[in-house]
Amino acid sequence: GATSFASIMLEEVEGNVVNPDMLEMTFEGTIGNFVVATELIALGQVSYLLNPLTGMWEEFSAEVNPVKFFNPQYGIDAIMSSITDPTLVGMESGSYLINGDLSSQALTYIVGPTLKDASVSVELRIDPKNMYLTQVLLKGRLTEGEVAEIERVIALSQFNQPFSIRAPK
Repeated sequence: GATSFASIMLEEVEGNVVNPDMLEMTFEGTIGNFVVATELIALGQVSYLLNPLTGMWEEFSAEVNPVKFFNPQYGIDAIMSSITDPTLVGMESGSYLINGDLSSQALTYIVGPTLKDASVSVELRIDPKNMYLTQVLLKGRLTEGEVAEIERVIALSQFNQPFSIRAPK
């Protein structure tokens, strides 16, 4: 059967992306009061989720597609161009630090339905050597049921490293 990804509240995610549309990731989160740790593989239009209850891979279907985060039309490029009042704070820990605000609507393709007319504060870290975005910190509620002080950290690294992503066996 199909597995719903949208009901999982993600706590920590780690993975690899091969543009334009392949991703493998492991993540920990909660479904209700239950803690889960599992894996996801996305290959174009076909995605697989390792069911944490059965230990079996299942075809995955959901409105929320984590690969879209890395798609310029929906993801990180769209987010960066949607930031309002960006301010270069200066250098911190060897990175340029930029603060701004972001409409929750700009994150709909990544997290699913967001609060209307809401915004979150954004902190970007950019490597001055190559101008790569290395970290995004989002502070504030994006969806119903989240606490106002919620923070999301997205760390990006190992750019242009070769690796391949395959369907599960």
